[in-house]
Amino acid sequence: MNRIGIDCRLISWTGVGVYIQNLIRHLPEYIKDNELFFFTDSCNHELIKRLVKTDKIKIFHTNVKWHSLQEQTEFLKYINSFNLDLMHFPYFSHPILYRKPFVITIHDLTPLDFKTGVSTLNPLVYEIKYQGYKLVLRSAIKNSEGILVPSHAVSNQIVDRFGEAVKNKITVTYEGVDEGLINADPSKQLAKKYKMPFLVRLGNFYPHKNIERLIAAFAEIKTGTQLVLVGPEDFFSKKIQELAHAVENKNSINFHFNPTQSERVFFYKNALALVQPSLTEGFGLPIIEAQYFKCPIIASRIPVFQELLGEQYQYFFNPNNIDSIKETISSFLKIHSARKLQADNDISIIKKYSFKQMAQQTFKVYMNILNG
Repeated sequence: MNRIGIDCRLISWTGVGVYIQNLIRHLPEYIKDNELFFFTDSCNHELIKRLVKTDKIKIFHTNVKWHSLQEQTEFLKYINSFNLDLMHFPYFSHPILYRKPFVITIHDLTPLDFKTGVSTLNPLVYEIKYQGYKLVLRSAIKNSEGILVPSHAVSNQIVDRFGEAVKNKITVTYEGVDEGLINADPSKQLAKKYKMPFLVRLGNFYPHKNIERLIAAFAEIKTGTQLVLVGPEDFFSKKIQELAHAVENKNSINFHFNPTQSERVFFYKNALALVQPSLTEGFGLPIIEAQYFKCPIIASRIPVFQELLGEQYQYFFNPNNIDSIKETISSFLKIHSARKLQADNDISIIKKYSFKQMAQQTFKVYMNILNG
């Protein structure tokens, strides 16, 4: 019987939290005689119990935060005490002195190219944290027994930066459409609010999401269409709000913060199109979610979106060029002035992109390492 640990401290976050929730929801289906140890803070205990309907897991509490000095000392000592056969860190952040076998999930290399926290910290403090990120990432690449990534695009980035020697460590495990989203009904309240045709953009407001150029492009499009920017309310969203309020057609740009699953379903089912202008991504959950709900997509021509939509997809634009964004959106709107509602969803998407399949592939990686 193997003892397998999973770091669940980020389970309530957006992005990586969705990954962790769906991993632990489906993983017990494959564990057989193995033991699963979940490490999280006490406030997430009930969330895990709701997600995992089995007594084959054990939940242990730790108040150690990610990206902290205590993660490198206290958390290291804590997980060492369990004498695990394998540990899974589902995010690059991990104790760099951990010397027992572990698997790491690297969702993207965005912080290497875009200093997403530089606006919120003293520049010196941020530079120290940035150098720390690079140190921890190098440790993950070098010392892990296996590297899980959400796309071939990320796999290629890692090999390009760290060399061919790491290629055999990498396994691509596509993510999927969250069950909560699949089972949710579209919000009736939003149906009363959004009666005009609109485009929607979903996700956080970090600099690499390229919202500034999207707003600049949309400001030059003179139609009756609205742009709805959906995501978490935070420091970055406030900066984007200030920018949006300064453009000529500011009344055509709306914000919707901290959406529920029902609200996300409403946007996918009613938007003229999803617009994703990112400069880089590790995957693209909104892309496959939009495909599932048969929502048209206008997106930046970046490797991962080409991987998900096909290289010849019609509505790609150059995310670094405002004119390209404007012309692609305008071209779409000339043809699609109204959304044709679809009663059914695209089941083929959840067959191709499945969190259950991702968990199964992940467990296979565990077993290959443990039996290797």
